[in-house]
Amino acid sequence: MKIAFLSMFSGLNDRGVETLVYEVGNRLAASHEVFVFQGGRAPSRAKYKVVQVPTSWKASDVENKLSIK
Repeated sequence: MKIAFLSMFSGLNDRGVETLVYEVGNRLAASHEVFVFQGGRAPSRAKYKVVQVPTSWKASDVENKLSIK
């Protein structure tokens, strides 16, 4: 089965959702074809395929506007 995740902050930040995508993606990759579409680079130990999606914004810009830290 092919599975895709969209996680724009993966590879840029390391918080809850990014950790979840990494952990679940690695576990599913053992028996499925997993793709993660993300804003940053692939983690060194990722067992899934990463498609880096270029963005015109910086993660810090969005965090500042949403008061996320």
